[in-house]
Formats: sequence, C-alpha cells, structure tokens
Amino acid sequence: MASLSWPVQGTIDFLRNPRWWGWPILVLILVGVSCVALAILLLLAMRPEPDAIWWQALLRWLLAVATAVVGAVATWLMLQPLILSLIFERLVLRVQREAGATSKPEDLLPGLLSTLRVVVSTFPLRAATIVIAFIGPLLAGPAGVIAAAVAVSYVALFDACDVALAARGFDGARRLELMRDHRRSLRRVLLPATGLNLLLSLSIIGWFLWLPGLVVGAAREVLSWPAHATHDEDELLDRDNPASTRRISAGPPPT
Repeated sequence: MASLSWPVQGTIDFLRNPRWWGWPILVLILVGVSCVALAILLLLAMRPEPDAIWWQALLRWLLAVATAVVGAVATWLMLQPLILSLIFERLVLRVQREAGATSKPEDLLPGLLSTLRVVVSTFPLRAATIVIAFIGPLLAGPAGVIAAAVAVSYVALFDACDVALAARGFDGARRLELMRDHRRSLRRVLLPATGLNLLLSLSIIGWFLWLPGLVVGAAREVLSWPAHATHDEDELLDRDNPASTRRISAGPPPT
C-alpha cells in the first residue's frame, strides 16, 4: 500500500466490507452520543439565572457553551485510545491476519495499562488539540475549522497506529518509540486524512466511518514499518529455538 494513500485505502476497504461495520460503528455512535449528552448537561448546569441582567447572562452563556464544547471534545480525545483498543482490536487482528501477519496482542490488563501510558505520554498533544479545536473556529472562521480538523486528524492517525501496534504485541513504551520513529510517515498522510475528515463530517454518520477507516489502513501500514520485520524474524526464531524465548519476550530491539 502506498504510504500516501493508506488512510484513503483503509476507509475504502472498510466501506467495502459491511461485515466489519456493526460493533465498531455502534460503539462509536454511543460514545459520540454520550459526549453530546455530557455537553448538554454542562450547558444546563452553567446556564445563567433567569433574573440575571443581559450582559451577565451573555457572559454566562458564553462560558457555558465553551465549557460544554471543551468538555465533550476533551472527553472524546482522552478516551479515544481506550475506545480503539477495546472495540477495534478484533478488527485489526482480522485485517493483519488476512495480510499474512502473525499477531498476538497483550492480555487485557497489561494492554490497558500500556494504552494508559500512551494517553499520559501524549497528553500535551491532546491538550493542544483541544485548544485548537475550540479556539481555531472562533478566531479564524473556516480557516480555524480546517486547523481544528488537521489537529484532530493527527491525533486520530496516532491512535490508529497505536491500536495497530498493540495488536502486534508491543507494549506502550515500544509503541511510543515506533511512532516517534515514523512521525514523518504520519505527517505525510495528514493531508488525505484531514480531507477525509472534512468530507465525511458533512454527514454526521459518515464521520463515524472515518475513524474505523483509519484503523483498517493503519493495521496494514504498520506491517511495512521496518521494526516489524525484526519482530517477525524473532517469532520465527522463537519457534525454531525455544531457548531464545527470554530474549524475544523483551520485544524488538530499538531502531
């Protein structure tokens, strides 16, 4: 798969396989509805008093709207890695095995701890994305909307590759290292990923197809990353030489 096209190709492949749609799309819609519900609750909780004078009411409404939007976006971006790791692991394993790869993810608890490590380590990136997603459209109009889409798309690419690497059995520290090594690859596909984000966002339901499409594309893309060749060679060596198990269990050597 050409490096520049994997977000587009992954989305096309996901759309072509309705048997992949059910559980992932349903959970994403439920999480999206939950974030909207949270925003509404925050909005109602911070609405002005009925007897407030007009300028106080205006400021209070502005603060309420800002809190609601930031709360919903922050909840989504912070939970996104956990959501992907829990609901897309089976899909990623299927895609990678159909591509001929041998995948063996971590057990549930170690896998969740690894994902939490990724969330904590990428907190500055997520916090900056939240700020851009909120302030950009307010200050720059359509240009700010595009900037917000770029920021959200980069985090989504990062998380899609993270769940794809997790399915291959890498722990959180190794996944972070691999994605730092391949950050130029992520930036090269940022333009098509952002274009898809904006295009599918024209339909609210269409947007829920975008993230699964990135995951499908990333599931195949990470198989071409050089570190995986070493990982697969170690798996073959492990089968041929059981004495090498301890060395292999530590994971692929840093590149």
